[in-house]
Amino acid sequence: MLFDRFLGATSSWMRYLKASQEIGTLLQEFQFDWERQRADQDGHEPTPSQLSGMILRCHTLLRNVDRIVRQETEAWIAEFRGVLTQMEESAVKATDAARAMDAGRKPRGTMDLEVTNGDLAAGGWTVRIDDEKETEHHGKKIVLAGLAPGFRRVSVLGQIGADVKKAEKIIRVPEGGAASASVTLS
Repeated sequence: MLFDRFLGATSSWMRYLKASQEIGTLLQEFQFDWERQRADQDGHEPTPSQLSGMILRCHTLLRNVDRIVRQETEAWIAEFRGVLTQMEESAVKATDAARAMDAGRKPRGTMDLEVTNGDLAAGGWTVRIDDEKETEHHGKKIVLAGLAPGFRRVSVLGQIGADVKKAEKIIRVPEGGAASASVTLS
């Protein structure tokens, strides 16, 4: 079920079948039109205008098939992104629930965080862990201590030149251990 939900196998298969039927219908219409146009030629070479019509019909078929494939691809991408967002939200909620349940019982962890282009942020950059208060930093590397174990959302924000850049990543902080993470402001 998780495999199906993550990859969207069932809904993808249904969309695949629908797209296949639409393309099959277009192909049948094209083949009938093609044979009708050939019959209109009565065994003679096509005139320039008949040839032009046949080429236009080929072009229309290819454009319609491309439209169907593009729509299916966009639908799959949207569904995949939605599932990833739901999974990330579920992981954060589960971590928050576990953190609330285990507050004060588990040894805290640390995180070695590298902001690969943090030195380009002239005014420094801020980091926020989950929904906690932002802290300001300079340079590329910091160590964050006293973090509750589990999956933590790390959000970094800084200004490089005239542009505000950000980075976000989910990092697992081990119980009583250290996690390493690297992000790039973009």
